[in-house]
Amino acid sequence: MPTGYQRTATLLLLLCLGVTRADEPLHDRSLQVSVSPGVLITADKEIGHVVKLGDGSLFIKGFRSSDGGATWQKMPEQVRKTYRDGFWHGQQASCVLEDGSYLGIGMMCEMPDLSSATFKTYRSGDHGRTMTGPVDAPVDHPLSTGGYVETGEFRAGTYVNRILQTSNGNLVASCYGWWRGDETYSMLWKYVPELGMYKYRSWVMGSADRGRSWKNLGSPGYCDELGPEGLCEPGITELANGDLLMLFRNGEGSQPCFQSRSADGGLSWSPPERLRATGCAPQPLLLSNGLLVASHGRPRYYLWVSPDGRGRQWTSQTLIGDGTGYSSIVEDQPGELVFVGHGRTTSGQEGLIAWRVRVHRSGQVKR
Repeated sequence: MPTGYQRTATLLLLLCLGVTRADEPLHDRSLQVSVSPGVLITADKEIGHVVKLGDGSLFIKGFRSSDGGATWQKMPEQVRKTYRDGFWHGQQASCVLEDGSYLGIGMMCEMPDLSSATFKTYRSGDHGRTMTGPVDAPVDHPLSTGGYVETGEFRAGTYVNRILQTSNGNLVASCYGWWRGDETYSMLWKYVPELGMYKYRSWVMGSADRGRSWKNLGSPGYCDELGPEGLCEPGITELANGDLLMLFRNGEGSQPCFQSRSADGGLSWSPPERLRATGCAPQPLLLSNGLLVASHGRPRYYLWVSPDGRGRQWTSQTLIGDGTGYSSIVEDQPGELVFVGHGRTTSGQEGLIAWRVRVHRSGQVKR
Protein backbone atom coordinates (compact mmCIF):
# COMPACT_ATOMS: atom_id res chain seq x y z
CA MET A 1 0.00 0.00 0.00
CA PRO A 2 1.56 3.36 -0.97
CA THR A 3 2.34 5.73 1.89
CA GLY A 4 0.94 9.26 2.01
CA TYR A 5 4.33 10.56 0.94
CA GLN A 6 4.43 8.20 -2.04
CA ARG A 7 0.93 9.20 -3.16
CA THR A 8 1.82 12.90 -2.90
CA ALA A 9 5.07 12.37 -4.81
CA THR A 10 3.22 10.49 -7.56
CA LEU A 11 0.61 13.24 -7.86
CA LEU A 12 3.30 15.90 -8.12
CA LEU A 13 5.11 13.89 -10.77
CA LEU A 14 1.94 13.55 -12.83
CA LEU A 15 1.28 17.27 -12.54
CA CYS A 16 4.81 18.08 -13.62
CA LEU A 17 4.53 15.76 -16.62
CA GLY A 18 1.13 17.13 -17.56
CA VAL A 19 -0.38 13.63 -17.68
CA THR A 20 -4.15 13.49 -18.12
CA ARG A 21 -6.27 10.59 -16.93
CA ALA A 22 -7.69 8.65 -19.87
CA ASP A 23 -11.29 9.19 -18.74
CA GLU A 24 -10.93 12.97 -18.41
CA PRO A 25 -12.04 15.22 -21.31
CA LEU A 26 -9.28 16.45 -23.57
CA HIS A 27 -10.25 19.42 -25.71
CA ASP A 28 -8.33 20.95 -28.59
CA ARG A 29 -9.69 24.36 -29.60
CA SER A 30 -8.38 23.87 -33.13
CA LEU A 31 -10.79 20.96 -33.61
CA GLN A 32 -14.55 20.52 -33.52
CA VAL A 33 -16.06 17.09 -32.83
CA SER A 34 -19.83 16.57 -32.65
CA VAL A 35 -21.75 13.37 -31.92
CA SER A 36 -25.33 12.57 -32.96
CA PRO A 37 -27.59 10.31 -30.85
CA GLY A 38 -27.05 6.59 -31.42
CA VAL A 39 -29.29 4.53 -33.71
CA LEU A 40 -30.08 0.85 -33.07
CA ILE A 41 -28.86 -1.48 -35.82
CA THR A 42 -29.81 -4.79 -34.20
CA ALA A 43 -30.71 -5.86 -30.68
CA ASP A 44 -28.24 -8.75 -30.82
CA LYS A 45 -25.37 -8.54 -28.34
CA GLU A 46 -22.55 -8.68 -30.83
CA ILE A 47 -19.59 -6.80 -32.21
CA GLY A 48 -18.80 -6.15 -35.82
CA HIS A 49 -16.81 -4.15 -38.33
CA VAL A 50 -18.61 -1.52 -40.42
CA VAL A 51 -17.51 -0.81 -44.00
CA LYS A 52 -18.64 1.49 -46.81
CA LEU A 53 -19.58 -0.60 -49.81
CA GLY A 54 -18.84 0.23 -53.43
CA ASP A 55 -22.33 1.67 -53.97
CA GLY A 56 -21.94 4.06 -51.02
CA SER A 57 -24.10 2.16 -48.55
CA LEU A 58 -22.89 1.06 -45.12
CA PHE A 59 -22.68 -2.60 -44.18
CA ILE A 60 -22.09 -4.53 -40.97
CA LYS A 61 -22.68 -8.24 -40.32
CA GLY A 62 -25.60 -8.61 -42.70
CA PHE A 63 -27.23 -5.22 -42.02
CA ARG A 64 -27.14 -2.38 -44.52
CA SER A 65 -27.84 1.36 -44.46
CA SER A 66 -28.41 3.55 -47.52
CA ASP A 67 -28.94 6.78 -45.56
CA GLY A 68 -25.67 7.24 -43.68
CA GLY A 69 -26.62 5.05 -40.72
CA ALA A 70 -30.00 6.65 -39.92
CA THR A 71 -31.84 3.39 -40.66
CA TRP A 72 -30.67 -0.20 -41.16
CA GLN A 73 -32.17 -3.06 -43.15
CA LYS A 74 -31.63 -6.77 -42.63
CA MET A 75 -30.02 -8.52 -45.59
CA PRO A 76 -31.13 -11.98 -46.84
CA GLU A 77 -30.57 -14.99 -44.59
CA GLN A 78 -28.02 -16.40 -47.04
CA VAL A 79 -25.81 -13.41 -46.26
CA ARG A 80 -26.43 -13.28 -42.52
CA LYS A 81 -25.73 -16.97 -41.95
CA THR A 82 -22.11 -16.51 -43.06
CA TYR A 83 -21.64 -14.57 -39.81
CA ARG A 84 -22.75 -17.54 -37.71
CA ASP A 85 -20.53 -20.37 -38.96
CA GLY A 86 -18.09 -20.32 -36.06
CA PHE A 87 -15.19 -18.49 -37.73
CA TRP A 88 -16.38 -15.05 -36.53
CA HIS A 89 -16.71 -13.52 -39.99
CA GLY A 90 -17.22 -9.76 -39.79
CA GLN A 91 -16.31 -9.64 -36.12
CA GLN A 92 -13.29 -7.43 -36.83
CA ALA A 93 -11.75 -8.04 -40.27
CA SER A 94 -13.48 -6.84 -43.43
CA CYS A 95 -12.81 -4.26 -46.12
CA VAL A 96 -13.90 -3.06 -49.56
CA LEU A 97 -11.35 -3.50 -52.33
CA GLU A 98 -10.54 -0.89 -54.97
CA ASP A 99 -12.91 -2.58 -57.46
CA GLY A 100 -15.82 -2.18 -55.01
CA SER A 101 -16.01 -5.84 -53.96
CA TYR A 102 -16.27 -6.89 -50.32
CA LEU A 103 -13.70 -9.09 -48.57
CA GLY A 104 -14.14 -10.49 -45.08
CA ILE A 105 -11.90 -12.79 -43.06
CA GLY A 106 -13.01 -14.85 -40.10
CA MET A 107 -11.29 -13.70 -36.93
CA MET A 108 -10.82 -17.39 -36.09
CA CYS A 109 -8.55 -19.32 -38.42
CA GLU A 110 -7.87 -23.03 -38.69
CA MET A 111 -4.52 -24.61 -37.91
CA PRO A 112 -3.93 -27.90 -39.77
CA ASP A 113 -0.72 -28.30 -37.75
CA LEU A 114 1.41 -26.15 -35.44
CA SER A 115 3.43 -24.71 -38.31
CA SER A 116 0.60 -23.55 -40.60
CA ALA A 117 -2.71 -21.74 -40.55
CA THR A 118 -5.64 -21.19 -42.91
CA PHE A 119 -7.70 -18.02 -43.13
CA LYS A 120 -11.43 -18.28 -43.82
CA THR A 121 -12.42 -15.72 -46.47
CA TYR A 122 -15.81 -14.35 -47.57
CA ARG A 123 -16.61 -12.24 -50.63
CA SER A 124 -19.42 -10.26 -52.19
CA GLY A 125 -19.38 -8.73 -55.67
CA ASP A 126 -22.87 -7.21 -55.49
CA HIS A 127 -22.59 -4.85 -52.50
CA GLY A 128 -23.59 -7.36 -49.84
CA ARG A 129 -26.71 -8.75 -51.51
CA THR A 130 -25.10 -12.20 -51.74
CA MET A 131 -22.07 -13.64 -49.97
CA THR A 132 -19.77 -16.57 -50.74
CA GLY A 133 -17.56 -18.38 -48.25
CA PRO A 134 -15.89 -19.58 -46.24
CA VAL A 135 -13.07 -20.26 -48.72
CA ASP A 136 -9.68 -21.38 -47.44
CA ALA A 137 -6.72 -19.03 -47.92
CA PRO A 138 -3.36 -20.59 -47.00
CA VAL A 139 -1.02 -18.67 -44.72
CA ASP A 140 2.78 -18.88 -44.93
CA HIS A 141 3.83 -18.34 -41.32
CA PRO A 142 6.41 -20.88 -40.16
CA LEU A 143 6.73 -19.29 -36.70
CA SER A 144 3.03 -19.78 -35.97
CA THR A 145 1.90 -21.82 -33.00
CA GLY A 146 -1.21 -22.32 -30.90
CA GLY A 147 -2.12 -21.34 -27.37
CA TYR A 148 -4.63 -21.73 -24.56
CA VAL A 149 -7.54 -19.35 -24.03
CA GLU A 150 -9.57 -18.55 -20.92
CA THR A 151 -12.03 -21.40 -21.58
CA GLY A 152 -9.14 -23.88 -21.36
CA GLU A 153 -9.25 -24.66 -25.10
CA PHE A 154 -6.14 -24.91 -27.25
CA ARG A 155 -6.66 -22.80 -30.36
CA ALA A 156 -4.84 -21.75 -33.49
CA GLY A 157 -2.55 -18.96 -32.39
CA THR A 158 -3.56 -16.40 -35.04
CA TYR A 159 -6.51 -14.02 -34.67
CA VAL A 160 -7.24 -11.72 -37.62
CA ASN A 161 -8.20 -8.27 -36.37
CA ARG A 162 -8.30 -5.84 -39.34
CA ILE A 163 -7.73 -5.86 -43.12
CA LEU A 164 -6.51 -2.92 -45.18
CA GLN A 165 -5.81 -2.48 -48.90
CA THR A 166 -2.81 -0.17 -49.17
CA SER A 167 -2.12 2.43 -51.85
CA ASN A 168 0.05 -0.06 -53.79
CA GLY A 169 -2.93 -2.44 -54.09
CA ASN A 170 -1.64 -5.09 -51.69
CA LEU A 171 -3.57 -6.25 -48.64
CA VAL A 172 -2.31 -6.22 -45.07
CA ALA A 173 -4.01 -7.90 -42.13
CA SER A 174 -3.22 -7.00 -38.53
CA CYS A 175 -3.14 -10.15 -36.41
CA TYR A 176 -2.41 -11.23 -32.86
CA GLY A 177 -1.72 -14.48 -31.08
CA TRP A 178 1.55 -16.31 -30.44
CA TRP A 179 4.75 -17.26 -32.19
CA ARG A 180 7.01 -20.07 -31.08
CA GLY A 181 8.79 -18.98 -27.90
CA ASP A 182 6.10 -16.49 -26.81
CA GLU A 183 5.67 -18.03 -23.36
CA THR A 184 5.35 -15.28 -20.76
CA TYR A 185 2.23 -15.82 -18.68
CA SER A 186 -0.54 -13.21 -18.85
CA MET A 187 -0.68 -11.01 -15.75
CA LEU A 188 -4.32 -9.96 -16.03
CA TRP A 189 -5.99 -10.22 -12.64
CA LYS A 190 -8.62 -12.66 -13.92
CA TYR A 191 -6.10 -15.24 -15.14
CA VAL A 192 -3.91 -17.65 -13.20
CA PRO A 193 -0.77 -19.42 -14.48
CA GLU A 194 -2.59 -22.77 -14.33
CA LEU A 195 -4.67 -21.64 -17.34
CA GLY A 196 -1.48 -21.60 -19.40
CA MET A 197 -2.41 -18.29 -21.05
CA TYR A 198 0.54 -16.45 -22.50
CA LYS A 199 0.87 -12.77 -23.30
CA TYR A 200 -0.03 -11.91 -26.88
CA ARG A 201 2.08 -10.71 -29.78
CA SER A 202 0.81 -8.58 -32.69
CA TRP A 203 2.05 -8.67 -36.29
CA VAL A 204 1.08 -8.09 -39.92
CA MET A 205 0.28 -10.54 -42.72
CA GLY A 206 0.41 -9.52 -46.38
CA SER A 207 -1.32 -10.64 -49.58
CA ALA A 208 -0.46 -9.73 -53.17
CA ASP A 209 -3.28 -11.77 -54.73
CA ARG A 210 -6.39 -10.08 -53.30
CA GLY A 211 -6.52 -12.25 -50.20
CA ARG A 212 -6.23 -15.70 -51.77
CA SER A 213 -2.97 -16.41 -49.95
CA TRP A 214 -1.08 -14.71 -47.13
CA LYS A 215 2.42 -14.55 -45.69
CA ASN A 216 3.92 -13.21 -42.50
CA LEU A 217 5.52 -9.77 -42.87
CA GLY A 218 6.74 -8.43 -39.54
CA SER A 219 6.07 -7.65 -35.89
CA PRO A 220 7.04 -4.99 -33.32
CA GLY A 221 8.23 -7.95 -31.23
CA TYR A 222 6.87 -9.91 -28.29
CA CYS A 223 7.01 -6.82 -25.99
CA ASP A 224 6.05 -8.89 -22.95
CA GLU A 225 7.56 -6.28 -20.63
CA LEU A 226 5.07 -3.54 -21.58
CA GLY A 227 1.95 -4.62 -19.73
CA PRO A 228 -0.20 -7.41 -18.32
CA GLU A 229 -1.64 -8.88 -21.54
CA GLY A 230 0.84 -8.21 -24.33
CA LEU A 231 0.09 -6.30 -27.53
CA CYS A 232 -3.20 -7.53 -29.00
CA GLU A 233 -6.34 -6.49 -30.92
CA PRO A 234 -4.28 -4.36 -33.33
CA GLY A 235 -6.06 -1.77 -35.46
CA ILE A 236 -4.23 -0.54 -38.55
CA THR A 237 -4.37 2.32 -41.06
CA GLU A 238 -2.19 3.75 -43.83
CA LEU A 239 -0.92 7.31 -43.37
CA ALA A 240 -0.61 9.93 -46.11
CA ASN A 241 3.12 9.21 -46.62
CA GLY A 242 2.49 5.48 -47.03
CA ASP A 243 3.56 4.49 -43.50
CA LEU A 244 1.43 1.96 -41.63
CA LEU A 245 0.27 2.74 -38.10
CA MET A 246 -0.94 0.07 -35.67
CA LEU A 247 -2.64 0.68 -32.32
CA PHE A 248 -2.85 -2.09 -29.70
CA ARG A 249 -4.68 -3.12 -26.58
CA ASN A 250 -2.59 -4.27 -23.62
CA GLY A 251 -4.93 -5.13 -20.76
CA GLU A 252 -8.39 -4.30 -19.49
CA GLY A 253 -10.15 -0.93 -19.44
CA SER A 254 -7.69 0.93 -17.23
CA GLN A 255 -4.58 -0.23 -19.08
CA PRO A 256 -2.96 2.01 -21.73
CA CYS A 257 -3.03 1.39 -25.46
CA PHE A 258 0.18 1.48 -27.51
CA GLN A 259 1.11 2.36 -31.09
CA SER A 260 3.85 1.41 -33.55
CA ARG A 261 4.61 2.44 -37.13
CA SER A 262 6.21 0.88 -40.21
CA ALA A 263 7.85 2.70 -43.13
CA ASP A 264 8.47 -0.43 -45.21
CA GLY A 265 5.04 -1.96 -45.71
CA GLY A 266 4.92 -3.87 -42.44
CA LEU A 267 8.31 -5.62 -42.52
CA SER A 268 9.80 -3.68 -39.60
CA TRP A 269 8.15 -1.67 -36.82
CA SER A 270 9.15 1.09 -34.43
CA PRO A 271 9.31 0.44 -30.67
CA PRO A 272 5.75 0.65 -29.28
CA GLU A 273 4.78 4.00 -27.74
CA ARG A 274 2.43 4.23 -24.79
CA LEU A 275 -0.73 6.32 -25.36
CA ARG A 276 -3.10 8.09 -22.97
CA ALA A 277 -5.97 6.16 -24.53
CA THR A 278 -6.94 3.03 -22.60
CA GLY A 279 -9.15 0.01 -23.13
CA CYS A 280 -9.64 -2.50 -25.90
CA ALA A 281 -9.65 -2.78 -29.69
CA PRO A 282 -8.33 0.67 -30.70
CA GLN A 283 -8.96 1.40 -34.38
CA PRO A 284 -7.07 4.20 -36.19
CA LEU A 285 -8.37 5.78 -39.40
CA LEU A 286 -6.93 8.54 -41.59
CA LEU A 287 -9.70 10.84 -42.79
CA SER A 288 -9.88 12.55 -46.16
CA ASN A 289 -9.47 15.95 -44.44
CA GLY A 290 -6.04 14.90 -43.17
CA LEU A 291 -7.05 14.29 -39.55
CA LEU A 292 -6.16 10.96 -37.95
CA VAL A 293 -8.77 9.54 -35.58
CA ALA A 294 -8.90 6.46 -33.37
CA SER A 295 -11.79 4.75 -31.62
CA HIS A 296 -11.42 2.73 -28.43
CA GLY A 297 -13.39 1.85 -25.34
CA ARG A 298 -14.23 -0.06 -22.20
CA PRO A 299 -16.19 0.76 -20.30
CA ARG A 300 -17.01 3.83 -22.44
CA TYR A 301 -16.42 4.61 -26.11
CA TYR A 302 -14.11 7.48 -27.05
CA LEU A 303 -12.78 9.06 -30.22
CA TRP A 304 -9.27 10.52 -30.20
CA VAL A 305 -7.97 12.91 -32.85
CA SER A 306 -4.40 13.55 -34.03
CA PRO A 307 -4.39 16.81 -36.01
CA ASP A 308 -0.93 16.14 -37.46
CA GLY A 309 -2.37 13.13 -39.32
CA ARG A 310 0.51 10.93 -38.13
CA GLY A 311 -0.28 10.06 -34.52
CA ARG A 312 2.71 12.01 -33.19
CA GLN A 313 0.30 13.93 -30.97
CA TRP A 314 -3.24 13.00 -29.91
CA THR A 315 -4.80 16.26 -28.72
CA SER A 316 -8.56 15.65 -28.58
CA GLN A 317 -10.70 13.07 -26.80
CA THR A 318 -14.50 12.93 -27.16
CA LEU A 319 -16.93 10.66 -25.34
CA ILE A 320 -19.17 8.79 -27.79
CA GLY A 321 -21.24 6.62 -25.45
CA ASP A 322 -21.30 3.66 -23.07
CA GLY A 323 -20.67 0.13 -24.23
CA THR A 324 -18.53 -2.99 -24.18
CA GLY A 325 -15.57 -1.25 -25.79
CA TYR A 326 -15.32 -3.06 -29.15
CA SER A 327 -15.78 -0.33 -31.72
CA SER A 328 -15.58 0.18 -35.47
CA ILE A 329 -15.40 3.39 -37.51
CA VAL A 330 -15.77 4.28 -41.18
CA GLU A 331 -15.69 7.63 -43.00
CA ASP A 332 -19.07 8.02 -44.69
CA GLN A 333 -18.63 11.60 -45.96
CA PRO A 334 -15.55 13.85 -45.80
CA GLY A 335 -14.91 14.44 -42.09
CA GLU A 336 -18.01 12.47 -41.07
CA LEU A 337 -17.78 9.09 -39.37
CA VAL A 338 -20.14 6.32 -38.49
CA PHE A 339 -18.98 4.89 -35.15
CA VAL A 340 -20.42 1.47 -34.27
CA GLY A 341 -20.29 -0.48 -31.01
CA HIS A 342 -22.47 -2.45 -28.64
CA GLY A 343 -24.24 -0.08 -26.27
CA ARG A 344 -27.52 1.74 -25.62
CA THR A 345 -29.47 4.44 -27.40
CA THR A 346 -30.76 7.48 -25.47
CA SER A 347 -34.15 5.73 -25.33
CA GLY A 348 -32.60 2.68 -23.64
CA GLN A 349 -32.48 0.29 -26.60
CA GLU A 350 -29.55 -2.10 -26.24
CA GLY A 351 -27.64 -3.73 -29.06
CA LEU A 352 -25.35 -2.79 -31.90
CA ILE A 353 -25.50 1.02 -32.06
CA ALA A 354 -24.37 3.48 -34.76
CA TRP A 355 -23.38 7.03 -33.82
CA ARG A 356 -22.65 9.68 -36.43
CA VAL A 357 -19.59 11.79 -35.59
CA ARG A 358 -18.38 14.93 -37.37
CA VAL A 359 -14.67 15.81 -37.07
CA HIS A 360 -13.12 18.91 -38.61
CA ARG A 361 -10.74 21.76 -37.89
CA SER A 362 -12.27 24.87 -36.37
CA GLY A 363 -12.99 27.48 -39.03
CA GLN A 364 -13.47 24.97 -41.84
CA VAL A 365 -16.44 25.75 -44.05
CA LYS A 366 -19.40 23.63 -43.05
CA ARG A 367 -21.54 21.87 -45.59
